[in-house]
Amino acid sequence: MLVAMTVVLLIAPAAIHRIAFDGADDARFLHLASRLVAAALIPLALGIASEIYVAGVRLLPGSPVVVWISAAATCVLIGFWYALPLGLRATGVAR
Repeated sequence: MLVAMTVVLLIAPAAIHRIAFDGADDARFLHLASRLVAAALIPLALGIASEIYVAGVRLLPGSPVVVWISAAATCVLIGFWYALPLGLRATGVAR
């Protein structure tokens, strides 16, 4: 379900661009599309971490390590997809 939500959030800008903005370039559309794509990373990170958890439970049944591995995966993904870009923006490196 999380990956399906990611797909919806990633495809929505294309539909919005064609239907609501008639395919025209518009600053409001670019802002909205950027927000939707950025929002798609949250369910994607949670979906990937969930898959890691499911695979880990199959490999190491009953082991608490699986929870820590999937939590670490979530932190790494959120770190690279949100914390790092926001840090680069804050320091002015990404300009």
